[in-house]
Amino acid sequence: MLFIPHKHLYISGTSYVSADEPDYKEVITDANSRRRMGRLLKMAVWCGLKSLDGVPSERVAGIITSTGAGFMKDTISFGSSIFDREETLLNPSPFMQSTFNTASGYIALIRKIHAYNTTYVQQADGFAASLVDAAMLLDDAGEGNVALVGAFDEVTPEVDVIRQRLGLYRVGDGFLPLGEGAAAFLLSAAMPTDVSESCPATESSAGPGGDDGSESGSERGGDANSECSTGPLQESESASWPCDESGSESSSEHLHESGGTSSSSLNGTKDGNAALRFCGLANLSDLPKCAENPIAELFGINAGVNVISCADHVESLGAFRSLLPVLLCKLISEQKIPDGYTAIVDDVNEDGVIVLLHK
Repeated sequence: MLFIPHKHLYISGTSYVSADEPDYKEVITDANSRRRMGRLLKMAVWCGLKSLDGVPSERVAGIITSTGAGFMKDTISFGSSIFDREETLLNPSPFMQSTFNTASGYIALIRKIHAYNTTYVQQADGFAASLVDAAMLLDDAGEGNVALVGAFDEVTPEVDVIRQRLGLYRVGDGFLPLGEGAAAFLLSAAMPTDVSESCPATESSAGPGGDDGSESGSERGGDANSECSTGPLQESESASWPCDESGSESSSEHLHESGGTSSSSLNGTKDGNAALRFCGLANLSDLPKCAENPIAELFGINAGVNVISCADHVESLGAFRSLLPVLLCKLISEQKIPDGYTAIVDDVNEDGVIVLLHK
């Protein structure tokens, strides 16, 4: 799959939640709603509402979310109650909270948005589908309209057991640490012009490789030079494509506990903050195998491409289906997207995609 939007589309209003959760009551003000919501649902709704802060409801052309597996805690809770209670006197709340479109529905209800509303559930491919859908939606919408794009996934002990049985995120004799999180941002056809100070991210330095003030090695500038490759991007000093399939180092930690929260309306043209444009996306498997600059060749651009690998951020965020959108919003909120073309590559999930941006 290779998708390039017909017109310029810009990203703004990014929000994300990882392991460190915010004070939900400041955004989700209704106490009864907060009480009924599960943990991941609160994360997803908080991100959506933060991104929409200050945007009139009539300007929202649609709410489009994605998830790899949905609300697993509520799904497991409802499934277990079917057996424990022998299909009688079941509590309907876990079922209602486990449906995939619950987050987008809550956001629409709270903000009274009567617009297109859908959720994609296609493992890591769901985020790509939501981006394509949002771009197509904006083709038919007015210039002043925006589309809310969100993603969310959670980890539970049951999810860890299942992934080990299926061999997911296996590296050598071990497994990558699992992660979770939610993210949301606005996509619009009009270049954002309002620049406000970004909210400071609340970071945790509990895990190795977390954001402790040091510069990440994943923001690599220059051309994505390549040798003939059969595997994904590897962790290295240069954005190269070596001809092996070795993965990231294994970890004995199965459940990841490091992350942060942030919201930002960073994009614009003042104070040196350039607008961030969404230029296209493709499957990782679509990359030319023996090209000198595979990403540039794939998207048909004659310029160097900065490459940011999701594998370089697994130690700080964990491995999960919605890793790419959470990392995307985290980097934007922290102003770590370099100038020029930047490709964020999901080389952690087997159905991972490449998102091409330009700043």
